[in-house]
Amino acid sequence: MIQFFIRLSLLCMLGLGLPVLASAAPSSVAVEGADYKLLTPAQPTVDPKKIVVTEFFSYQCSHCYVFYPVVKSWAAKLPKDVLFERVPVSLGRTAWQPVAQAFYALQVMGKVEQMDSLIFSSIHTQKTLMYDEESVTKFVSQHGISAADFTAAYNSFGVKSNLLSAEQKMKSYKIQGTPTMVVNGKYIVNGEGTKGYEELLQRTDRVIALVRAEQVRK
Repeated sequence: MIQFFIRLSLLCMLGLGLPVLASAAPSSVAVEGADYKLLTPAQPTVDPKKIVVTEFFSYQCSHCYVFYPVVKSWAAKLPKDVLFERVPVSLGRTAWQPVAQAFYALQVMGKVEQMDSLIFSSIHTQKTLMYDEESVTKFVSQHGISAADFTAAYNSFGVKSNLLSAEQKMKSYKIQGTPTMVVNGKYIVNGEGTKGYEELLQRTDRVIALVRAEQVRK
């Protein structure tokens, strides 16, 4: 079990790039290589009228657990021209898919806000195993959600389609670790060399400003 969590931690770190190799540019202007890497080809977003920021995450990722309250507070203050979306992914691990599917089931039920921190906390502080539908259903039912309603949503065509779409988006965006932030389907925010999650979001802010300036020039 210890070896499993070591491997899990290393896998999550691929997204943030915690091994420090470079520091962010002090400039307020986003710099390629320091603040972001270009995604080629650029991917379509859910709303072409907005600046879309996508967070690829997993409830099973320890770094996503720590990042969650920070990014939640940041997202609550975003201007109206920015749309923030979260995409749960498995990173190719079958055992990570049930909670990703649970996210979409809870989203359909309007219960993500209620369950987000509970799922994260249970997995990472109480070491609750949620590697299948049964364990996830049992957990949400312990927190006031109808097991029957959750099961119906979990196994619905729409939720399964959303999960497949998320996995495809993970591949199209070339996501190798979590958490990973991408702006407008084109700019992968550079996680290498960050001194903390706040700095990762500062880089994201600079990339958002870059995209906004590009839109003004068009």
